[in-house]
Amino acid sequence: MKKFILLILAVVFCIAVLASCGSDSSDGGDKTDDVQATGGDETGNEDDPGENQPTGHIHDLTDEMKAKVYKWVEFDLPADLRQAVVDYMYEQASVEWVCAESFGVKEEWEHWGINLDFQKGVKYTGQPYANSQVNVALFKRVLKDGTYTSPSTSWDDVHGSQCVSSILNAMQQCFIIDGWSYSLNPGSESFDGIKVGDYKVDIKPVNQETPTLKVCEDNGKDVIFDAYSKLQKGDTIITVNNWVHARMVVDVTIVKNNAGVLNTRRSVVKCVEQTNAFDTSRSDVKTTWRVDKMYTFEELYADGYLPATYEELQTGISHIPYITLDVENTPNVLAKGQLLGNVRSNYPVRYVILEVLGENGEVVKEYTVRGQMNDYAFGLRKYSYNLFGDGLEKGNYTFVMTAGIAAGEIEFERVAFTVE
Repeated sequence: MKKFILLILAVVFCIAVLASCGSDSSDGGDKTDDVQATGGDETGNEDDPGENQPTGHIHDLTDEMKAKVYKWVEFDLPADLRQAVVDYMYEQASVEWVCAESFGVKEEWEHWGINLDFQKGVKYTGQPYANSQVNVALFKRVLKDGTYTSPSTSWDDVHGSQCVSSILNAMQQCFIIDGWSYSLNPGSESFDGIKVGDYKVDIKPVNQETPTLKVCEDNGKDVIFDAYSKLQKGDTIITVNNWVHARMVVDVTIVKNNAGVLNTRRSVVKCVEQTNAFDTSRSDVKTTWRVDKMYTFEELYADGYLPATYEELQTGISHIPYITLDVENTPNVLAKGQLLGNVRSNYPVRYVILEVLGENGEVVKEYTVRGQMNDYAFGLRKYSYNLFGDGLEKGNYTFVMTAGIAAGEIEFERVAFTVE
């Protein structure tokens, strides 16, 4: 997917927080003469990029910027942005791994908590539920022959994702979005999306988050149900009511009777989501993910879910992702136990992996800088001691530096050096 482009090559432009997881209606669910519609028929929900797929993606990395850095890389954007974000949710949900040593993820807050036990030797499907905002590439990097050893029992340390960060992982495959739960929360001051439907948010956010159940009640069922019916794949639904949970929409099935009245107990939204509990309804896999789970309009309204979409999903046009390294780490600099340079991107930088290899390719020292959802640059100098410590013994070594955004990673440097 990625295409590494050095300055000496011809330019090729590419088309490129917390989580946990019914009411009556005059529309009812008792009629037998319903008509079901899915996709683009009566609902108009199925987006088909077809021949009209936009090609005018935005190049943030200018020629002037390229000339000022040591190395740079751009990543391809997918042809169908909506399908891409859904596919990445599936990818996060389908990673297989075996627990090398038993560990638990146990946290308790006022309104919800986590009580997960991962058992040694058991095969699990999907990234663990955690607050470390790890994407698939980094999670696979920490697997040893398909097994995972957790660094601790804190959900901040376990490699994985929760409901919001898994969605941000997916969205960052093809458009820029950062922050936390409030980025997905309609009405929040930091909301990065667009409301789906005509509902209004007239209440002020509390700690940057808008209580969504109150918004549903203020607007009423008809308005909110109409909004659900306009959802498309890749859109999100979120509830914020003392606790937060977000889901990504895969599809919407709308059921109406012959008179055209919406059946809200049979109309459903299909979702994929990360949760804080194992899915006990499945015997085929051990997973905290809910894949293609159906929720009726009534259920979603009762739980206060609000629908949202994003400009890039609507237009099909986005910013082409890039990463740059401005300064080279030379053998002389590395031999002194120092690091230079800055890693920058127009997308959040998710990690920078620093490694020192011995003469036989074995890892002698390593350090991973893990970025948050709003880190767009890292200066490497301040991580010199984290990597080199008090220094290396005399000998020949190789320094390797790899940087990654959600959409991909690049090995920027592989430099041989000698400590005398």
